[in-house]
Amino acid sequence: ALWGFIFGALALIGVCGYSGMLIYAWYHDCDPLTTKLAGAKDQLLPLLVMDILGDYPGLPGLFVAGVFSAAL
Repeated sequence: ALWGFIFGALALIGVCGYSGMLIYAWYHDCDPLTTKLAGAKDQLLPLLVMDILGDYPGLPGLFVAGVFSAAL
């Protein structure tokens, strides 16, 4: 059970770190907080999803469904 927890925790830390680096790389020339595209730091990942996947129908909704199911 301990090894399963360690693997899961490392996977979660890796995904969070990768998403942070992806947000940094995508918005390296334009800060969405100073341009008021995002109101707070916790709105950066949904803004990135809408910027990248906003043109594809259903994919932003799939992201929202994944966030809600993970919160349960």
